[in-house]
Order: sequence, then structure tokens, then C-alpha cells
Amino acid sequence: MNSTAIVVIGLIVIAVFALLIAMRTMQSLPSPEALAILTANALTTIIPYPKNMTSRKSLYDYLQSIGTQPNSQMALCNFYVMTANLAGILPPIKGAAVSSTAIQYALQAGARGLIFDIWADDNDFPILQVGVGDDSIHKLSPYTLDLLSALQMVQKEAFANSANPANNDPLFLVFRFRGPTPTNAFYTNLANVLSQALEKHRLPLVFTKADSSNTLVHQPITEYYGKMIVISDHIAPVGNRWNEYMNNPIVPTTPIGPISIPGEIRSLSKDNITTVQTTTSQKHILVCAPKPEDILNSETNSWDWKDAHAAGIQLVAMNLWSNDDNLKSYLDKATFGTYSWLIKPLPLRYTVEYIPPPVPVSNPGYGTGTVVVK
Repeated sequence: MNSTAIVVIGLIVIAVFALLIAMRTMQSLPSPEALAILTANALTTIIPYPKNMTSRKSLYDYLQSIGTQPNSQMALCNFYVMTANLAGILPPIKGAAVSSTAIQYALQAGARGLIFDIWADDNDFPILQVGVGDDSIHKLSPYTLDLLSALQMVQKEAFANSANPANNDPLFLVFRFRGPTPTNAFYTNLANVLSQALEKHRLPLVFTKADSSNTLVHQPITEYYGKMIVISDHIAPVGNRWNEYMNNPIVPTTPIGPISIPGEIRSLSKDNITTVQTTTSQKHILVCAPKPEDILNSETNSWDWKDAHAAGIQLVAMNLWSNDDNLKSYLDKATFGTYSWLIKPLPLRYTVEYIPPPVPVSNPGYGTGTVVVK
């Protein structure tokens, strides 16, 4: 082989390597084309969800399947909800695709709880993105999605899609605020986004900022057909519209503080678990979902969700793209494989206590004649 041939072969090898590097670079740079490639790759693991959507059943069907239950035990707080962690985000977490397609697939999979990581852009508008802790400088992915687009997809798939049997079921939206302390303008913009996308599905003002004295969690679940229930870890300053949309604040899930991963429940004492089961979870809707910076638990479902259900936590969020054993058991027919709802076992149920109306006195001693008021 002469020197010219060697040079030509060398140039071809260099060109091939350069092409491969260019292709990898194109996929990693923040561009519509790269995002499309990331999304297409991620969707290969969850492609069955749209196909299986029409075989799923609604809340109404679920209530029919479990037979007659006492009205006093039908409180909203007595139901577990199939919940998608990191809504709008597709794996891998490092360099994740942030796309409304991820929300579409989660809803088609049967999720009726969505966990959103909310950040503010430079103009104080709400966006979805993947960050490290609450440091707005360091990102795990260069991609973002404006919240309005995300919630417009929620409206389209959760309520307007007639092919989805659950399109009249209640829907939980959990807004987990990230980054610096939000400004008043950010809260206003967030309220405006909710109004634009989902106004007709909001709850009456009586359920605003619900707490243990509010009737939100003790109303029958059937009162929430076609409605969204908004949960958040932030309350806006007095007078801000956001407070009219937020129904149930995120509260500590245990007496010793919030739990993000169900596995952490194992470290609690028996008395603390009992408190969560019998007090906290009967006054609030509780949320358990790892944050994206917890790479181990956000890439896969490495925790056992059963621990959180045993503690009475209603929204235990799973990564629906991770085809692991814990997700398989979460989506088993005995849990959320057919229905998006699961009533708690009897020891964990809250029983609404009704005070019967006073019985009228038939003869108080004033005779039986007609009383004439002069």
C-alpha cells in the first residue's frame, strides 16, 4: 500500500470520526432537531401507553367494581391516585428532553396526578426545566417548556380526549416550586396560565388554600368529576390571584418532616407512621416524589412505592418510562393496571362523621291547636 492510499484511508477514518462527533454534538446541543431526537429515543420505552389507553377504566367504573361502599368512607383522602413523577420530562435526567409529549403519554398511561417542577424564566413566566437543587444556574438539561404549553396539553389529553375513558375523572396537579423565592409577578403569571388553559376545570373558591378545617379532603370523591385539584408548596402574598387557584398546600408527610422517597419511610418509628396514617393523611392530600437531582431515584423507580401507600400517602409518583419491577407492580391489575384509583384499606380510611338533624318535638306542651301570632 503506497503512501497516497494510506493518507486517503486516514482521511476517511478522520471524516467518519468527525461525523460521529458531529452527530453526538447535534443531539446534545439545545435545538429543535436535537430535542426531537431525544424525544423519539425516550418514547421507545413508553410506546404501549397510547395503544393501551382505550382498555383502561374510569373512576366511575372503578367505584362500580368495588361494590357499594358507605358514603362516609368515600372521602377524597381515602383514595390512592396513579401519579406521574416529573411530568413533561423524558429520560435520561442528564440532558433530558422537556416536552409536552411526555405529559401526553403520562395521561394516556392513566396518570391522574402530575408532578410539575416549576421554575421562573428571566421574565418571571413559569417554565418546566431540570435543575440541580434550587440553584437556577446549574441545569441537568438545557431544554425548557413553557407551562402554558404543558397545561394546554393537560387540557387536551386529560379532559378533552374522548378516547380516554378517564377524561371526566378528577385530576391532581402538583406544582413543586424550584429556584429562588418567586416574585409576586411570577405568582400572577402562574395564575394567568392556569386560567388560560384550565379555567373551566377549577374548583369553587370555597376550596381555596384548603387545610384541615376545609372540606376539600373530606368531600366524596365523586364531587370532583371533571375538576382539577391544585397542590403546591408555595402560597402567594395576600391578594395575589394564585391563592384562588391553589387548593391544598403541600404539607410535611410525617411528624419529622417531608418525605420525597417512599423508602425513607422505613426509618420512621412505629408511632410516627401511625400519626401519618391516622392524622396527617386524613387531613391532607400527601405527595411523595423524588426530585430530578436525586439521579438514582429519578432515572428508575428504585424505591418501593408500597411503603408510602402503607403510610397513607395518596400521590406516590412513579417514573412511567422506567420499565423496572417496581413500576410493573405499580401497574399490576391489582393496583393501577386498569384503574387510576385505589381505595385505601379499611384501617387507613377516614370516616366522615355526620351529625344527624335534631328530631322535631311532636308535642312540646303547648297543645295541638293552631298558634295565632298577634
